[in-house]
Amino acid sequence: DPTGIHGNVSTTREVMVALRKSLDDPVIAGVLATPSALVLSTKEPRASIQYFSTNLPLRSGSPAVIGGKTGYTDAAKYCLAIAAQLGDRRVGMVFLGAEGELTRFGDYSRVAQWLETRAAGTAARAPAPAPAPHPESVGEAALAPPGALTPRLAR
Repeated sequence: DPTGIHGNVSTTREVMVALRKSLDDPVIAGVLATPSALVLSTKEPRASIQYFSTNLPLRSGSPAVIGGKTGYTDAAKYCLAIAAQLGDRRVGMVFLGAEGELTRFGDYSRVAQWLETRAAGTAARAPAPAPAPHPESVGEAALAPPGALTPRLAR
């Protein structure tokens, strides 16, 4: 249901499930990974409309971004579900409730940078087990084990 799994509200975990399922579908995954598209009319005169993704990290050409979706409602504020390849891990992140339009993109950049720095710092040591995410967290990251570069995001 496009309004949420349990009515007109969704948790970060539910949005992450939707992101994973969307990236499992090749057509939807292709749309989520498209920074812009030119649509041409089939009628004469040939008019065209250029559409641009509202996912700024994707649109800026960030090579790490696999795909994602932005959203806004008065109740939910500015939201972002995004997947990225960070080092040898595919990561999904969900940010809900940002007051400012650009805040969700800054949050993504800071978390992605932190994850990359953390991964680089732990490459020489055995990884510590990750703590379980709090179910009511503002953002959630799902990490795949090193070397598990499957087309799906890790659960």
